[in-house]
Amino acid sequence: MLIQEAPFRKMYHRIFYISANQNYDKLKENFTYEKEGNGTLVYGYVDHQMGMCFEILALAYRDEEGRIEITAVNEDQTLKSQYETVYECEFAEVPEDLDLSAFSAKTKIVDRFFRYSEDMEKLRDLELLDPYRSEEFPDDVVIYLVGKDRSPEGCWVRCERAEAGMVYGKLLHEPRQYFGVHPGSEIGFCAGDLDGQVILFAEISDIPMLII
Repeated sequence: MLIQEAPFRKMYHRIFYISANQNYDKLKENFTYEKEGNGTLVYGYVDHQMGMCFEILALAYRDEEGRIEITAVNEDQTLKSQYETVYECEFAEVPEDLDLSAFSAKTKIVDRFFRYSEDMEKLRDLELLDPYRSEEFPDDVVIYLVGKDRSPEGCWVRCERAEAGMVYGKLLHEPRQYFGVHPGSEIGFCAGDLDGQVILFAEISDIPMLII
C-alpha cells in the first residue's frame, strides 16, 4: 500500500513505516548507524496549515515478511516530512511486538506542539467526515453549497470548530457561481441527503443580489 492509499486513521497519531525514496541518502546523514536501512519509522500528525506531516523517529529495515528492525534512532533532532514528499512511498503498519517505547516522549511533544484546538481534535476524531477529507490536508473537507436558483456546487472548506450540531470552517476558494461567499468566509455545514447520496452541505438561504 502506498502512503496516498493509506486511510487517514492508520496514520494520524500512529507510528508506522515509510519506505525509502530519493531523499533517503540525504536523510541518513543525520543518523549514526551500523546497519543499512530501507525506510523510516515516522509518527503521523496534522499541522492545521501544512496538512498531514510525519515526524521521523528512526531509520529502519523492513524485510519481505514484514518484520521491522530499527537501525538508528533520532533522539535529539526534529526531522519531518510532508505528505507531498512521500505520498508515493510504501506504507506499512509496524508489527505488534516491535518495542516503540523509546518514542513515547517525542510523540507526546509533537501532539502537544501541534494541538490546534479542542474542537479540531474532536473533528479529526469524527469518522463521519472521513469520506470527504483531503488526503493531504485532513482538516479540509469537500462540501456542497446549496442556494435558491443555484446548482449545488462542491467547494473545499478548512474545518475550524463545531457548535450546535454544525461544523464551521473557512471557504478555501472562490465558487464558480455567485453565493455571496468568498475565500476566507466562514461556512457552517452539516450532513444531509442529496438525490439519495449523503453529502456535507451548507445552505446559503440569503444570497445577496449581484449588482453589475
